[in-house]
Amino acid sequence: MRVSVVVNNFNYGRFVSDAITSALTQTWPDTEVVVVDDGSTDNSRDIIATFADRVRVVLKDNGGQGSAYNAGFAASTGDAVIFRAADDMLLPSTVEQVVTAFDTHPDAGKVQYRVEYADELGRPSGRIEPPPHRALPSGDLRAEVVRCRGYRSTGNASAYARSLLDRVLPAPTVVRYGADAWLCNAAALVAPVLSLDSVGSLYRLHGSNRWLSGELQLDSVRLAIQLAIDAHPHLAALAAETGVTDYPASIDGFADTMLWARRLVSRRLERDRHPLPADRIGSLAWNGVR
Repeated sequence: MRVSVVVNNFNYGRFVSDAITSALTQTWPDTEVVVVDDGSTDNSRDIIATFADRVRVVLKDNGGQGSAYNAGFAASTGDAVIFRAADDMLLPSTVEQVVTAFDTHPDAGKVQYRVEYADELGRPSGRIEPPPHRALPSGDLRAEVVRCRGYRSTGNASAYARSLLDRVLPAPTVVRYGADAWLCNAAALVAPVLSLDSVGSLYRLHGSNRWLSGELQLDSVRLAIQLAIDAHPHLAALAAETGVTDYPASIDGFADTMLWARRLVSRRLERDRHPLPADRIGSLAWNGVR
């Protein structure tokens, strides 16, 4: 099995070398590395150029993470694809473990694994997500996606069968951020998910992470709500295509506690910019508790 590692980069020149190197040093011999630069304005392209003889380079205008996934997939040839952000790093045997998992479970469309947080210099912290005592789900997870809009996953710490990606890509252009979350949910609507207990990658915390900065960022809260709104029609269409008849007609139909909480925070603290002006604090709080 050939596995393609697609590194998507935007203005992460200080990290992208580590991400590429971690993909190039995999123990699985048939590992292809594709690097997509999504219109960086820092020194990223100069650094990526130093790897040009060992990776496939895709340079494009800025279009967001969804468009970077589309470009990377189009340039890849692997039977399975791992999408990685340029500030993260794969552990050396991750691709080999993914190949074993797909060989053992050929019906799986997605293989996911745990991540370990690292500091800005890439040093592992010992903190694993999800924690080892929390099981990651495997199997047919469509019911969870229908009920909760998602399932316990590890975001872009995942590998996807090419046959699955052929069905769900290209990602909609509105998915500028959080393409990994959109793809996780899309994948579960199409094929079973297989979870590994092992840690497969390092997630670098560097103070400018959009989703895990360590402090409340209202722009990230707003973007997460907007992503849910924008992605919903595409996921609903995919659900219908795969025979899922009870997919909610709107995001209000999900038992998604985090989404209700984000809507409450946004409505309460940033009313003028809140994406859903009809929201009311009382009903948001009630739905979250319910």
